[in-house]
Amino acid sequence: MPFNYFISVKFLKEETTLHENVDDKLVKIAIKEAQEITIRDVLGSSLYNLIQSQLPNSLTPANTTLMDSYIIPCLKYYTLAEIITNLQYKLANSSIMTRDAQGGRTVGLSDIGILKGEYNAKGEYYKERLINYICLNIALYPTYNTGVQEINPKTKNFTGNIYFLNDYENTQFEKIRIIT
Repeated sequence: MPFNYFISVKFLKEETTLHENVDDKLVKIAIKEAQEITIRDVLGSSLYNLIQSQLPNSLTPANTTLMDSYIIPCLKYYTLAEIITNLQYKLANSSIMTRDAQGGRTVGLSDIGILKGEYNAKGEYYKERLINYICLNIALYPTYNTGVQEINPKTKNFTGNIYFLNDYENTQFEKIRIIT
């Protein structure tokens, strides 16, 4: 089955802070990774493959609603989180290089981490909405969470932070991220 992108490079450049001069190849790589890693995990392989087969022109009304109101907003932010590293670094034969800013200033690793965290947090918000919508409208999506699938859908979006009091200093906390 050919790969169908759920969002386009043009959409990302028009609807986000992604600059129009970003190489389309890098954007497509990020879209595909976010779509396959995040969206397929949420939908499960059966519903994901069904939507893939209905694109670009034959989405059912239920799948159109799912796509427009839930999948696209979620995928938009996970794609931005994915592309950040690709925009900053380039792998070459002799080394790993950082890209230079043209007409701007490159940011440090801490800034990149903050930005990536913000996009992931927004993606998680929309992923929670996506999961809740499907679970509340399960009759509209008979291929969701049924039968044996290559990838079973994630029916919960629990990610969070747990803070433990450090034994040595009561004012500091250790952060542990748990992802299910």
